[in-house]
Amino acid sequence: MPAQRRDLEWVKGDVAVIFEQAQSGVNPTKDCVELFKIHNSIRHEYLNHRDGRQKAVGEHAFNDAFLFNLLKTFPCKRGDVCANRIARFAGAYFKLVHEKADEEYNLAVENGEIEASDDETFGTRLTSKLLRVLLPGFVAKDKNVRYRAMYALQEMVGYLGALEQETYDTLRQGLIDRLDDKDSGVRALAVACLARICKSESRDEVEGSEPIVQDYLLEALSTDPAGEVRKAILSHIPLNPTTIRHIMKQGKHKEPMVRKSVYVQALKRGITVKGDDEEARPGPTHPRELTSEDLENIINQGLQDRDPQPRNAAIALVNEWIKILEKEPGKAEPEMESTDRVEKGVLTLLELLVMVERKPEELVVAERLLKSIFSSRTDIVDNIKFQADYWEVLGPVNSIFARVFADWCIEVKAQHKLDTLLPEITDMVKAVKSHYSALVQLYQRRDEEDEKVDFEEIPAREFILGELLKLAAKMDYCRFIWKKAHAGFASEVAASERDFIRIVVELIQDLRDSVLPEGTTSGLSAERQSIVDDLDTRCLSICIHMLERVESKFEKNSTLEGLYGSLINQNLAKNDNPRLVEAAVKCVSLCALIAQRTAPRTLRACLAKLSSEEELSQGFRILLFQTVFDLLLAYASHDIYRLDPNLPLDKTEIQTTLVQMLAQEQDMEVLTVICEGLMKLFFYELIESPPVLITLLTLFINPDVQHYPRLIQSLQYFFNAYSLTSSQRQDTMRMIFIDAFKEAAKMRDQGKDTKTSIELAKMFEDWTNPEALEDALPERMKENVNYSVQLDMARDIIKELLEKDLMSELKKEDKKALYQCLTRLHLPDDADDLKLMRIKLLLDKLNQCRPPRDNPSIKAWSKFENEFTKKYEAKLEGFTEEDARELDELNELFDFLDDIIPEGDTMLDADVEPRTRGQKRRSRGSAAASTDVDDLSARESSRAPSKRPRYSTGTEDDAASRYPTPRKEEWVEPVIPARSKRSRGSNSGPPPDAEITYISSGEDEPPALPKRAKKYVQYH
Repeated sequence: MPAQRRDLEWVKGDVAVIFEQAQSGVNPTKDCVELFKIHNSIRHEYLNHRDGRQKAVGEHAFNDAFLFNLLKTFPCKRGDVCANRIARFAGAYFKLVHEKADEEYNLAVENGEIEASDDETFGTRLTSKLLRVLLPGFVAKDKNVRYRAMYALQEMVGYLGALEQETYDTLRQGLIDRLDDKDSGVRALAVACLARICKSESRDEVEGSEPIVQDYLLEALSTDPAGEVRKAILSHIPLNPTTIRHIMKQGKHKEPMVRKSVYVQALKRGITVKGDDEEARPGPTHPRELTSEDLENIINQGLQDRDPQPRNAAIALVNEWIKILEKEPGKAEPEMESTDRVEKGVLTLLELLVMVERKPEELVVAERLLKSIFSSRTDIVDNIKFQADYWEVLGPVNSIFARVFADWCIEVKAQHKLDTLLPEITDMVKAVKSHYSALVQLYQRRDEEDEKVDFEEIPAREFILGELLKLAAKMDYCRFIWKKAHAGFASEVAASERDFIRIVVELIQDLRDSVLPEGTTSGLSAERQSIVDDLDTRCLSICIHMLERVESKFEKNSTLEGLYGSLINQNLAKNDNPRLVEAAVKCVSLCALIAQRTAPRTLRACLAKLSSEEELSQGFRILLFQTVFDLLLAYASHDIYRLDPNLPLDKTEIQTTLVQMLAQEQDMEVLTVICEGLMKLFFYELIESPPVLITLLTLFINPDVQHYPRLIQSLQYFFNAYSLTSSQRQDTMRMIFIDAFKEAAKMRDQGKDTKTSIELAKMFEDWTNPEALEDALPERMKENVNYSVQLDMARDIIKELLEKDLMSELKKEDKKALYQCLTRLHLPDDADDLKLMRIKLLLDKLNQCRPPRDNPSIKAWSKFENEFTKKYEAKLEGFTEEDARELDELNELFDFLDDIIPEGDTMLDADVEPRTRGQKRRSRGSAAASTDVDDLSARESSRAPSKRPRYSTGTEDDAASRYPTPRKEEWVEPVIPARSKRSRGSNSGPPPDAEITYISSGEDEPPALPKRAKKYVQYH
């Protein structure tokens, strides 16, 4: 028989004590056990009704006490440690409750006490009550309540158990609605809960064409601006071929945190999954489950990331793949005898990339992969062994492994390791001969149409031989044994650069004569012409390699002139063969670098080709731009614009053309080449145009190019290095700040997700910081540092905040960022008097005509003004505006100040004449020419309340002429001279000395002052 009801008031107190202990987080497991003891002791307390029904008053009392203490944390702000611990404690207790409830349920079913279909337990009842409490919190007006409701649900979502369909649908829709929440923290928690609750949802479970949860998550992954939301999605979204494609796209996100999550939170957790038998099985991101294209994209994106955190995360993912593949049985390659080699996992991963089918230029992915493994897996590097027979039974994967390992040893200067692992020269020659003979036999059998020949073996043998030859080129050939083994390879060695050129030119002529004995290319058949063009391409390639190594002048080598006319110039006009033309242009550009007289003509020809409407390939345009910038840099000291008197070049025109091409270019590779070229011109002071610098900066903050790391990394390095090389360059960055700031504001107005005003301001603070420049410069150049550069920057900011014509392009948030920027600028101990006078005049004018309105801006402005006044109090002593007007150096500034239209003066009579320079300037409400710095409270007393019309303190006639007559019974807010003396939230009215003006229709009694409403809520 159930027990009768007894007093349960003690439950609230005991539960509250345990929740208070849980805030410390010392022993949450013990707290859960103690709480369950209370729960278990009273959950069988019932109240018997007269009609025979029973009410579980004990369970209700505990559930109410549990939820009451949990809800106490909901007003707490995000990041509150105690509130987070309470939520985690509640989640741990939910897990314990459901485990105990399931045990009791299973035991009751076995004993036949209840039916299996009656699955209601005290755990499910607690869940149901919790959800009824949490769901209204999803739509609360207070963002803290919404966040806490989501946080609590996230901690318990894994232990909710089976939900009724109606409850499930309500919860699902509530979470979907929170994906559009204003708070990014709420959105991040919502996607985490949604992914865990609905992870197995299929399209058959939704009505009609309604999207499934996966569709909502993928949409948020590609559109949500907050990085923490995307990180949460990557951590919880189910992995399948559809989601993996979207996940890999986030590897190009602008935030390193998101890119890192792609590898750590998403791809790594899907390598293995546990089946029903709890055994690990290959998951959707196992290397054998991914295609070779997916593997290549992951390796290229991750291992080339400019930030070390995502790059290290990608390396960790690759190493995890290798560890999984090392555990698999079988050989890495059929030719290798040993199955326990340390590089077995690496070779298996290379097999999945299908090395044999790749072109030579596509092997960079394998090289990048192997070098990252060698750098991170010392256990593999230290135990690599190449036995004597290793080189005779090579497979494609083993050959590229050995060749890249040799490259890596040379890069990290580990030659000693290479010497111990590579074979002797004679052994390498034998291996090359062996693989070459086998390949020749395959060719012969193929030509003889032998049916037993394996045609797939031919490309594999070709690949192995190519890798062996690359490896042989890196061996030490200075030993005598090499000379003996390769005595017939070369018997003539060039003694000088002139001899080297002569040998190469003779070689090219012999090759061409072997195909064209008559020496003419006219009248050839199409097939013969194709052979000639292919030979000329090869000869031009040889010529390019030769010219890259020539340092002497073109005129001193007569053999080059003959080669230029017969080979290079002859192929420039073959538009039907782009590859041949590109090679010829490359040779022309290299010749122009050593032939000064041809440089202007080559430069003009390249610019004309780029400016034409002809459609050029990406590689050809890159070549032309590289030629232009190489020539401008190579002849900087000779002034390339005047090298040829018959063909003068206009410097400004060339710069304008390059900037126009930069603005119009759409291809990212070409755009990067143009930007890198302009950066080099800036570094060598061949360009000093601030507009060009603004163009580069606008490109740097443009969200459309953030996905291209090479360009962004180059621009970031350029601005950091450019700003920390001289004071003149810092001053240039200071001059472009306001224009760049406005350009960023325009981008945001157009809906582009560019850098915020605060981020951009902080960037310029770092670039113009004289102390950073002092640390970067050598000791002999420190005396040239201009410590007043940010003082000039403050002057520029204040002039912009003055909004001369009330037509500012900046919004409230932009102005707030400028005000905050002022507080972080460096004010030197010693500054020029004129600079201080200018800033003082601007300070007074801004206080008079454009005072800040919002509290953060007011505080920032007051902080800067107080710091400026205190630091330069001695220098500004005795300063008056009348004296300043006598200085010719300040005429331009006064012209600017006199033209400023005060706020509220747009309705002035047109007959009022503007003041002249000789008149004394008196501001309304404050004296701008005062020598003393006004106290902050006094200055605020002259400031009218924001967003209300300001009334003149002059005569009644002046007021009547300036402003329209107010309506009857209109009350004008009082001007409080010292609001800091009033207590926050006080309703006591204005202080006794406040000046209050009432405008009424003649009634004796003034209207009552409005009462201030309380803005706080007490939680009991």
